[in-house]
Amino acid sequence: MRKSGYLSYTYDIIGCLLPLSVLCIALAGCADDVPSRYVGSLTPLAGTCDTAARTLLVRHASSVEFVPQDGVLILRGTLNAAGDIEATQDMRGATQGPYRLTFTGKLAADQITGTYVTPRCRYRVTLAPVSG
Repeated sequence: MRKSGYLSYTYDIIGCLLPLSVLCIALAGCADDVPSRYVGSLTPLAGTCDTAARTLLVRHASSVEFVPQDGVLILRGTLNAAGDIEATQDMRGATQGPYRLTFTGKLAADQITGTYVTPRCRYRVTLAPVSG
């Protein structure tokens, strides 16, 4: 009888800890993919450019979404361990020819700097984290 009581007691402890450990692992996994948001501006460098505009970048664990000019388009890409960012969007232009949009950047400390290139213009991009 004592063995039965001991096994039952041990099972109760393990039975309680197992769901807690699964919950901790699940929460830790979710914490890794909490998106970080960065906002900043596009500054024209060369070409036929629109005026300077606000831009947004949403960073996940190893992927990014670059949203130039207040959300008209979304460029999806990657962020590697060295902090290099690449995002692209291939579309058709007004003449049905290829129209490629590219963002390349670097995450250093808490700031992202880079270049956004369209077939008509090249912009300098500077982004800082959104607080709060």
